[in-house]
Amino acid sequence: MTGDPDAAGFVQVMQGRSSDPDRARQLMAQDPDEWAAFRPDVIGSVAVGHEGGAYTLAMYFTSEQAAREGERKEPPPQLKAVMEEMNQLMAGEPEFLDLRQPWLYSP
Repeated sequence: MTGDPDAAGFVQVMQGRSSDPDRARQLMAQDPDEWAAFRPDVIGSVAVGHEGGAYTLAMYFTSEQAAREGERKEPPPQLKAVMEEMNQLMAGEPEFLDLRQPWLYSP
C-alpha cells in the first residue's frame, strides 16, 4: 500500500480465474517498489483467492482519471514481463466493476 485506501476516489473490482493461482500470487508480490513508482495512482489493493483458481481483486486509486491515465502508460520491461505472464495465467476474460463513488470505512 502506498496510501490510504479510505481516501480512494475510484475503486476497480476485478473477478476472474487463474490457471495457476500460486504463480499468480508470486507474481503479484514481486517488485512492490517498482510498481508503486510506475503507478503512483494505485494507493492500495486487496486480493482474495477462491476455490478453483477464482479470485477477486480490488484496486484503490486516487481518482478514475489518474487510473485511466495509468492504464495507458507503457510499463518498464521488467514489469511488462510480469504483466504478460499474469495475462497468460488468466483462464477466460475477467469481469470488471468500477466504483466511481466508493464508500470506504475502516477502523
